[in-house]
Amino acid sequence: MAKYALVNNFNATSDTFGTIISRHKSIDAANKADDAYQRAVKRANGSTSYIPTVVVERTVGDRVARGSYAPRSQYRAVDRYGDE
Repeated sequence: MAKYALVNNFNATSDTFGTIISRHKSIDAANKADDAYQRAVKRANGSTSYIPTVVVERTVGDRVARGSYAPRSQYRAVDRYGDE
């Protein structure tokens, strides 16, 4: 089961981290997905374009579907390299 999620936090609110882009079993896989996502954004929109993202870890509850919001009650933000 996916423990980490890559989240687009451009429209984050006080209740959510933002929209889930993808889910991953390891922090390394989530970081690689973030790198690939940012490359795709730059390729499609120009070399200075980016989308703010964050990798979050699921702490409780059931899996949340891609495209839905990552509730702060079920996820916590993690450092890009897995440190607290």
